[in-house]
Amino acid sequence: LLASIATGFVRDQEELENFIGSTFYSFQGEAWTIMHFVDEVKDFLVIEDLVECKDETFIPTRFGRLVSNLYLDPLSASRMRHAMERAVDIETVPTISFLQAICQTPDMHLLYLRKSDNDWVYGLLEENDGFWLNDPYDKSNSYEFLAALKTSALINDWIEERSEDSICKKFGIGPGDIRNKVDTASWLLHGAVELSRIFCPGTTSNLQELRARVDSGIRRELLPLVCLLYTSPSPRDRTRS
Repeated sequence: LLASIATGFVRDQEELENFIGSTFYSFQGEAWTIMHFVDEVKDFLVIEDLVECKDETFIPTRFGRLVSNLYLDPLSASRMRHAMERAVDIETVPTISFLQAICQTPDMHLLYLRKSDNDWVYGLLEENDGFWLNDPYDKSNSYEFLAALKTSALINDWIEERSEDSICKKFGIGPGDIRNKVDTASWLLHGAVELSRIFCPGTTSNLQELRARVDSGIRRELLPLVCLLYTSPSPRDRTRS
């Protein structure tokens, strides 16, 4: 819906209804049955300042155009925006807090929590209490927060140069799962960097640094060398050596 408004394809309620009426779903049933949900999505876009409604005309905001161009889920973008705005009030945001924030979005497929995860996941939660960019005590999202925390811990182990075997054993996954989570985190961090330029410029450099570390799987100390060896097929191994 945001993309159709951002590109000028849908400019008002009538064009919105015509657009929904032309979808494959509408040919299978009655378009009116989903218009309630479409209107809820439209209201969300307006509330989150992705779209403005002036004189019954839909106008994409700068935020809305950027989110559409980045191919982000609007809910992901909204959550990252609010997280970055909270970061302004924290003197030093831990890396794990940034990672947890980008993981708790619809665009990241989260790892499942196991009973054996409870001790170390809750320990990580308490260790960084007061520094989280999402509310860990929101009962409606408590499981999602913890699942995102576990997923972010995987990415944190990756950038702390834990071995692939140790990560697979700790999280009960395969090498392909690590690659999937790392690639998604890099893409979300790219989006976060671009959003930060609008809403929280003070976090931009930290997010850029974090993305470089995720891309290469290295600790912060090796960042100066990344630009020299970034064309390597395995920058993590080449930089460390």
